Amino acid sequence: MSSEVSIKVKWGKEVFDVNVDLESTGAILKAQLQSITSVPSDRQKIMGATILDDKALGASGITNGKTLMLVGSADEALVASNKEKQKWAEDRKEVAQGKPRGLTNVGNTCYLNSSLQVLRQVPELNRLSTTGGVVGQFQRLMKELSVDSTQPIQPFPFLMAFHSSYPQFAQTDGQGRPMQQDAEEAMSSVLQSMRQGCQSNPEEAAIFNKLFTITTEDSWSCTESEAEPPQLNTTQLLMLPCNLGEGVMNVEGGFQANMDATIVKHSNVLGRDAVWKCKKTITQLPEYLVVHLVRFGWRSDTSMKAKVLKPITFPFVLDTYMLCSDAIKKQLDPEREKVKVIRDELAKNRKEKKGRPDVPTIVDAEKLPPPPPPPAALSALELGNKTGYYELCGVVSHKGRTGDGGHYVGWVKDSKGNWVIVDDENSAFVTEEEIVRLKGVGEAHIAYLLLYRSKNPTTGARAMPL
Repeated sequence: MSSEVSIKVKWGKEVFDVNVDLESTGAILKAQLQSITSVPSDRQKIMGATILDDKALGASGITNGKTLMLVGSADEALVASNKEKQKWAEDRKEVAQGKPRGLTNVGNTCYLNSSLQVLRQVPELNRLSTTGGVVGQFQRLMKELSVDSTQPIQPFPFLMAFHSSYPQFAQTDGQGRPMQQDAEEAMSSVLQSMRQGCQSNPEEAAIFNKLFTITTEDSWSCTESEAEPPQLNTTQLLMLPCNLGEGVMNVEGGFQANMDATIVKHSNVLGRDAVWKCKKTITQLPEYLVVHLVRFGWRSDTSMKAKVLKPITFPFVLDTYMLCSDAIKKQLDPEREKVKVIRDELAKNRKEKKGRPDVPTIVDAEKLPPPPPPPAALSALELGNKTGYYELCGVVSHKGRTGDGGHYVGWVKDSKGNWVIVDDENSAFVTEEEIVRLKGVGEAHIAYLLLYRSKNPTTGARAMPL
């Protein structure tokens, strides 16, 4: 039975209809009212029920149709922020009608909203049987997002479960306002919850592993002593880091910097610290590849997470072949040859037609073939990258100079092949040129997380080099 009810909130001369979850707390209700009225939660006085931050609304006397009175003055900064969002929607004439639906920002939750919108591009997650906690609320939220509607969703049940599992994301400032958090840390936490939730079911654990886990073989050698035996270990990652050190100008270069590392650590033979080199190779490619552009680093002089603002280009089709071990390359070679034949045939056809015709910005859905029905059940054997090629399907970008501030936005490729920006409650169609600009220009939005997929989940077509 649903625990959601509708209440009325009177504020001055205005009356708002507000949907609330009786299992949510008073702190969540205050965050809702802050997003509606721009009255900061610490300034709110709610009359008509005893609302406590850590007490469930159902236990506070809230029932369907209940009327509350809100007393408090709006914050000018919040009012200005809401006006900016309204102007954003007015400036964009082509608003994506319900696909994807927006998520309400309930107090610096853009880091989470953008991450969830990008993870929505992985429909296989909705078919896991694991329920409860963060995983169950994620699946519930994805189901709501799939409903064709232009109305944004207030993600309070998910937020409650997320804060319960990861209290660090519920931190507030000195005035009781939610603090800005890191989108990479949030997405990592969601994925960790899913991996943990699948552990009790070996079959689903194998499926999640094939969906996201990158396995690398790490070979360490000491450069200062040949007598020091080499070290070999295996690492499993849910995100592939892209280091942005000196000389790195693109994602591929960032990968190489991470795969060939040099560090100082203890040598047993020398009895002291020495220089070690590490050569990493990928031994398992997942179905989906999450790339983390390491843009934030702690600065002791400012006590802040400073941001690397330099431009870093990223491809629409990523080739990971050169990062793989020799054994994996041999496995990929036959399928890569098939892809090459198809690509050459397409190139020949385009040449015969004297150039490729212009592709419309918005794809006509009626001209697309119907998608194949999904298989009755997920199988780990069907998952994983077979060619080494990935196509870009989602981006989380950040605007601002520090990780403790600024704004996060999601950019996703919809089922028709169109790119859409999802900025909290608002969504609109964008062009590929706007995605390219996310490489970084000044203090504009810069790509922070990239989601690549091995194949299109709607058509089943595998990623192909351009």
